[in-house]
Amino acid sequence: MKKLIATRKHIGLTQTDLAQELGITQPDISKIEGLERKIDALELLEWFQVFSQNKQINIDELWNEIYEDYCKH
Repeated sequence: MKKLIATRKHIGLTQTDLAQELGITQPDISKIEGLERKIDALELLEWFQVFSQNKQINIDELWNEIYEDYCKH
């Protein structure tokens, strides 16, 4: 989750901005980022779609970083 938060902040999106892009509420984003609510695969793909609108973000690299972090557990 840390990578998603860092990416959101890196591209200058607030939780409210991201929520509007995804069609959910800011409290939902807060719960997901705070690990109070799980994110499913389709939601993750939607986050990637929003992030990919920013040319600075390489989604393949982001996915690999998230996957590598997951595999360490």
